[in-house]
Amino acid sequence: MLLPIPRHPLQAKFRGPYVVEQQHGPVDYVIATPDRRKTECACHVNLLNKYHKRDHKFVTCITTEPDTVLHETVADESTTD
Repeated sequence: MLLPIPRHPLQAKFRGPYVVEQQHGPVDYVIATPDRRKTECACHVNLLNKYHKRDHKFVTCITTEPDTVLHETVADESTTD
């Protein structure tokens, strides 16, 4: 969820993941925010991003070239002896 940064009212950052508790109309949702002062927050759908669990088998490395991103497969520790 896109939330304002404390003491910087014109800046915002995505925080979460949070749980959607209910839907109010086609574009408004009530979100549970237990780690914040208000435990529930009503927000518009444009402030939300779907949470995607990371795949721990891939490591992203950024090289000195800003347009180059390398993906490497990491061996699973549980299969190595």
